[in-house]
Amino acid sequence: MPANDIFHELNEFVVAALIFLVLIGAGEIGYLLARRRRAGRKNGAAAETHEHLNEIQTAIFAVLGLLLAFIFAMAVSRFDARKQALVDETDAIGTAYLRVQLLPPGQQAAATAIFRTYVDARLSSARPYWYQDVRLKNETNELQQQLWTQGTDAANQDPHAVTTSLYIQSLNDMFDAQSARDAARLNELPTSAIYLVLAISILSMGTLGYRAGLGGRRSLVGAVLLALVITLVVGIIIELDQPYQGFITISQQSMIELRQSMGP
Repeated sequence: MPANDIFHELNEFVVAALIFLVLIGAGEIGYLLARRRRAGRKNGAAAETHEHLNEIQTAIFAVLGLLLAFIFAMAVSRFDARKQALVDETDAIGTAYLRVQLLPPGQQAAATAIFRTYVDARLSSARPYWYQDVRLKNETNELQQQLWTQGTDAANQDPHAVTTSLYIQSLNDMFDAQSARDAARLNELPTSAIYLVLAISILSMGTLGYRAGLGGRRSLVGAVLLALVITLVVGIIIELDQPYQGFITISQQSMIELRQSMGP
């Protein structure tokens, strides 16, 4: 199960503000430490340290860029997989629903009603912490069992009927699509990866402030802009990893339209 960490529990604006303030604080601490150290050193030693620190800063920012690009790609691939899983499940449910007409006439009305409730349950799962709702999980399993029982009863009535076999196969596909979609939604980014990016970001801003302190001057606007860019990228990564809250969400329109096509 996904971890209930601070990135999932707090509002996205609060998370972004905290990240930004921490980055600005790291840069300020680095600057103050360097100013204190520079005051107690000779100019030559300070210049040598400043030049050596420039190489370290370049390497740290290179690592940060690679990490941000890598984790951003991971978040995008997971987001796309979740969207595709929704499409696949919607198609599978739609196909199975159409094949209800292949059942014996006496079972079609009951199966149609179960399908409507089943789609409602799947729409209800499109929210944060859906995997913790035991009632919803039990309801989904029960509805699947009811559909399967109806299909097997129809098959037992006429074991040689090809139409019933097609319906049962569509139920199999629908159940597989549900499992695949739930697995895709649970496949979140490792929290340790986000913490690693934040740690490198803090180190980068601290190094930037320290280097500016050794040099005796700094660009406060540049430091703020850099912190904003890092915060924005990390914030987008977190948003992509939480597709049922925040600004970047996965539309349920295809599933909604399927439910509407089933009638009230």
